[in-house]
Amino acid sequence: MSKAEERFRHYEKLMKKAGDQAPASCRKCPYFQPEFKYRSCLYARCPFEKHCSTLRDKPLKKDKFVKEVVKLGV
Repeated sequence: MSKAEERFRHYEKLMKKAGDQAPASCRKCPYFQPEFKYRSCLYARCPFEKHCSTLRDKPLKKDKFVKEVVKLGV
């Protein structure tokens, strides 16, 4: 195996180890979604099992996504 392949395998192992560890807070989680109105995570349940539910206690006051109404010509 060449040195480049050895380095690649080394970094690949490090990435797998880092992916298994839960972040210290939800804000550092790769699945954290601050702009979602009713929940704070991409998933309904925390993938790291830190919390049972990812639903917000109170929804965000302003919805950051644009709501667009489309009229269908019937």
